Amino acid sequence: MTLIKIRREQLEKMRLDRVEQYVRTMFDSIRVDYAQATANIDDSGLFAWLVQTVERAQGYGLHYDHDIQAFVALALTISPWFDDYPPFKSILTDLELGSDERMAALFRFMEDVDIEAASRMPARD
Repeated sequence: MTLIKIRREQLEKMRLDRVEQYVRTMFDSIRVDYAQATANIDDSGLFAWLVQTVERAQGYGLHYDHDIQAFVALALTISPWFDDYPPFKSILTDLELGSDERMAALFRFMEDVDIEAASRMPARD
């Protein structure tokens, strides 16, 4: 039996291809549903931003479509870096919560004061 050897670069390329395919499936609905938030971003810029944001969501262990889409929605409506707000980051990285519980916990925790504070998170370098 011959084993196929896949290099790390090949795995990374396959992972990025899956993320890009996922972004293609959501792109048009993001343009429509968040028209005001995305109005000043050209298609290639929005696509790249969505890839980065989906990867960030997956980095928190989010894998279900509804969780990833909720993460993207918060990034579009609160701040692109809303997840840097310490109380939100603490929920998103809480290992006692299952990855499928983190977004629900975040929404349960969120209050207006948190949304306001998260909306002022500075851009990352």
